[in-house]
Amino acid sequence: METQKSIEKAKKLYGNLSDELKELLHDIYGKDAFDFNYESIISLELAIKYCGDQDEDVVCYHKMVKAGIEGHTMRYQELVIITKAINEKWVPDWTTNEPKWYGYFDMRPSGFGLSYAYYDNWFAHTYCGSRLYFKDEKRMRFAFAQFTEKYKEFITIKK
Repeated sequence: METQKSIEKAKKLYGNLSDELKELLHDIYGKDAFDFNYESIISLELAIKYCGDQDEDVVCYHKMVKAGIEGHTMRYQELVIITKAINEKWVPDWTTNEPKWYGYFDMRPSGFGLSYAYYDNWFAHTYCGSRLYFKDEKRMRFAFAQFTEKYKEFITIKK
């Protein structure tokens, strides 16, 4: 029972730990105890939990909440945290030909949906903020399917 409590405490801290400390936990409890499945990120709260309270984007989010910021600005910050968690804190490398995935959205009177997925690996331009890129198409499609309303609120202007 004590071992399980220790593992749960370690999991809560895991997102904020250095790679060296993560390796130490892997040695103690086994790497399987900390396996991550991006499909487990089904809410903003779980994304925040994965990233950890000390993550710079989570800290910024909490400051925005405290300041009463709402609307598309808040949706963007939420999507930054969600994207970071789904990507397992992966950061796009803009100095290489590494593929980076993003979606185009189709907005019509009849509805809102993912138009198509696209990856960019050689142009020096971008169609969306680099914090909203994904490391593979599966993650991008999952994020859009799971968080469609947040994307819609971020992209569209409410009348």
